[in-house]
Amino acid sequence: MNEVIAQKFATAGVWDLEPDQKSFIHAGLRCELRRGPVGAWCGYVGVDEAHPWFGKHYDAVVDGVPPENATIAELGVMSALFSGQDIDDVNRRAPICLLVPCHEGLTYANKGSHIEPDSKLWWFGFDCSHSGDLSPKSIISFDDDVYRDIEYATAATRKAAEAISFAASNLVREAA
Repeated sequence: MNEVIAQKFATAGVWDLEPDQKSFIHAGLRCELRRGPVGAWCGYVGVDEAHPWFGKHYDAVVDGVPPENATIAELGVMSALFSGQDIDDVNRRAPICLLVPCHEGLTYANKGSHIEPDSKLWWFGFDCSHSGDLSPKSIISFDDDVYRDIEYATAATRKAAEAISFAASNLVREAA
């Protein structure tokens, strides 16, 4: 009789030593890390109804200017290409995705029922399964693909939380 063994990932690697989720608070915001469908990390930052971005899509144009020190790798090539034309330097407005550095830009904005089913938060998120990223469940990879581990995903989520928190506090100061 042949025995079938369920494999969590396509190959063994450092990902086998990591948990599949992580929760923490940073910059006053709830942060969650979860593995996506291909085993790569996804980072999420939750905002409540008091945050000016609550309920907004990540490509919504809001008050703010992109951070000067953010790289294309943090904002995402696709965001820069397709949302870059929406930057309004005169009125200091830009799409949310260009205001939040993380890994390859924001790719998620929603209630996040898969993150926390009863949550009243609105979640902004990103994933670490882009071109050049090594995904644990992928059976296809290239020699120069890089696995973005839990430390990397945590740092990217913290950076996103700081930008999202700053946006809210900055808008409150400007309104006062």
